[in-house]
Amino acid sequence: MKSIQYETFGEPEQVLGLADIHPPQYKPDPGFSLVRVTASTINPYDIATIQGNYGIKPPLPSVPGNEIAGVVEECAPGCNLVKGDRVSVLPGGISSGGAWQELVVCDNSRLVKTPGTISDSQAAACWVNYLTAIILIKDIFAIKGRGPLVMTAANSHLGRATLELCNLMGISIVAVVRSEKAAEEMISLGAKNSISTDKGGLTETLLELSRGIGFKYAMDAVGGATGSEVLSAMGRNGMFVLYGLMSGKSVSFDGRIIFTEATIRGFWLVSWLKRTAVEKRNEYIAEIRELLHEDKLNPAIDKEFKAENFKEALLHNKKQNKKGKVILRF
Repeated sequence: MKSIQYETFGEPEQVLGLADIHPPQYKPDPGFSLVRVTASTINPYDIATIQGNYGIKPPLPSVPGNEIAGVVEECAPGCNLVKGDRVSVLPGGISSGGAWQELVVCDNSRLVKTPGTISDSQAAACWVNYLTAIILIKDIFAIKGRGPLVMTAANSHLGRATLELCNLMGISIVAVVRSEKAAEEMISLGAKNSISTDKGGLTETLLELSRGIGFKYAMDAVGGATGSEVLSAMGRNGMFVLYGLMSGKSVSFDGRIIFTEATIRGFWLVSWLKRTAVEKRNEYIAEIRELLHEDKLNPAIDKEFKAENFKEALLHNKKQNKKGKVILRF
């Protein structure tokens, strides 16, 4: 079977190669299924892992990727799946390596049946984004009323997913982006306010919007100067959640945070899934799946590439202002 692999950490276009390997061994087990991959996403953390810059380093050689959609190829009697079921997998659900290969063994507890209203590419692209968004909104922040929620990298894939959910829940978003064009787009998509960082003065603008009292909720995927400026605009007992570090630079703050008693915390979806009761996890999954089924959420796809054209896909993934996920098709 086809498998995209790397034997050393580095830039993906340089270290990845296409290999023809034996399929993973599968013994019928009620807890696991063999899934034929039809679509897999390219995520920022996939790139960081290949580069050796993520929170964990896999043993080498390794297969990248964490999100897939596909079709059940084999499964054991007694499980809630049958051969031919369309499924997608939650983060951490692949037990036979990474996602960028034709066949994978998956933990059934992390397989979700794909709603008939969405494509395999959309199914592959939905869970990291929508799960992260709904967990932050409902579990981590536990937002009351209309918020508002300050969000950096608002035009990212996860930012757009968060905006979709907040629009449905009646929560207002203050979108922070890098350009005026992106700021205008965020308003057209439903953000209450949108700020471009290319003008400078982000903290001052945020404080002005909050009438000087600061904000209660903020989520940051950028870090560096942008994250630090947002943190400086937090209000009393506010919560600042760092879930990404796109700038590659640390967030800093001054000692006056003492007087706001604001909370700074990190969020990692893989860790949340491990420590959270299955019932709670399934509650959020069911909610997202129902919204997908009702066509109220739209997992956006920018472009699809055949798996053997992965280098072209990686180069395309570097482009700014993509309108959705880049997909590898197997």
